[in-house]
Amino acid sequence: MIKNKEKKKIRELCDQFISANAYVISAPMWSLSFPAPLKEYIDCIMQDQKTIKFEGKKIEPLLNDKLRTMVYIQSSGGNVPWMLRPIMNKGLNYIEDIMKFMGIKKFEELLVDATGFTEEEKQEAINKASSKIDDVIDSMKF
Repeated sequence: MIKNKEKKKIRELCDQFISANAYVISAPMWSLSFPAPLKEYIDCIMQDQKTIKFEGKKIEPLLNDKLRTMVYIQSSGGNVPWMLRPIMNKGLNYIEDIMKFMGIKKFEELLVDATGFTEEEKQEAINKASSKIDDVIDSMKF
C-alpha cells in the first residue's frame, strides 16, 4: 500500500516533469535495457489525467500541448551494430516510445557505445560521443 508521503512525492515528480520543456536522461545499458530506478521514475510520471488520458478504449497523450524535447544519453560496453539496434537496444526503444506515447515528439539520442574494458576504449567512446553534443544541443533549440 502506498503511503500518503509516497503519493505526494510521486505527484511532485510528475508535476516537475510536466513543467519542463526539455529533458535529459542519462543511463547505462543494463541487459539490453536500463536500470530499474529509471523504470520506477517512468512509472511515477505516467499518470492518468496528467501525462496521458484514457478516452474510452483509447489513450491520449497530454504532453503535446507545447514543444518538448527529450535527450537520452546511454552508455554501453559493447558496440551494438546499427542493423541490430532496433532489436537489441530495448532500453532506448522503450524510452523513445514512452516519451512519444506521452506526447513528447522531439527525441534525441546520444549513444556512448563501446566503452569496453580499458581506459583507452572508454576515452575513445567518450570522445566520439562528445563530438556529437553540439548537434544534439542545436537540435533542441526552440
